[in-house]
Amino acid sequence: MDALGISVAVLMIVIVVFSSKKEYNKMSTAEKEKLKEELRNPLILVAGLIPAGFLLVFISIALQSATLRNIAFALMGLGMIIEGAMLSKESSRGTLLVVLGSSAILVLGLLATRPFW
Repeated sequence: MDALGISVAVLMIVIVVFSSKKEYNKMSTAEKEKLKEELRNPLILVAGLIPAGFLLVFISIALQSATLRNIAFALMGLGMIIEGAMLSKESSRGTLLVVLGSSAILVLGLLATRPFW
C-alpha cells in the first residue's frame, strides 16, 4: 500500500508540472511577462498553502505519518484564513473561508493535544 500511495503522489506532481508547462507554452509573450510579474509577488506563497496542504495529506496517508498529516492540515487552515481575509474585503465568501480555516486549525489543535488530556 505504501508504494502505491507514493506512486500516486508522484504521479499527481508529474501531472501538475506537465499541465502547467503546457499552459505556459500556450501563452503569448505578453501573458508570460505578466505571469512573471505576478509570481514575484510574495502573496503568491499564500495561494500555494492550500494545494500544498492537500498534497501533503495524500503523502501522509501513503507514508502513514500522523505528524505530516497535522502539518498538512495546519497549512490548509492557515491558507484558508489568509485567503479568506483577503477575499473578505470583496465578498462574504471570504468570511466563510476564514471560519473554515479557523475551524480546521482549532480541530487540529484539539486533536494534537488529545494525548495530554
